[in-house]
Amino acid sequence: MLVLAQTGLLMLTFMASLFEGMVTDACSSETDCDFDKLGLAMKLQLGGGTLVVLSSIVLSVVLVARRRPAAWVPLVGMSIQILLVVIAFHLLGQVVEGDVRGNVALPGMT
Repeated sequence: MLVLAQTGLLMLTFMASLFEGMVTDACSSETDCDFDKLGLAMKLQLGGGTLVVLSSIVLSVVLVARRRPAAWVPLVGMSIQILLVVIAFHLLGQVVEGDVRGNVALPGMT
């Protein structure tokens, strides 16, 4: 049951990753963006989360086959997933560099 919850958490992170591209909306000729951080954030969130879920499933199956307690594995896996999402969001916050407060003068509004 906990493995299903962990897989559901992975699906939520997949849906949240659909909005990561919107971070670059503030990129223009006046603001620089670090697309390497964006790529790293996406790899951490999607690739890392997938590897954690697959590892948790394999380890849980092995522990259950050996008749050992395995309920802790998905809990640790979910904790690692949440940590990866927090790190990814931190990296996303660093993608846009420079002034993005909207201090752009519109034509005719000087």
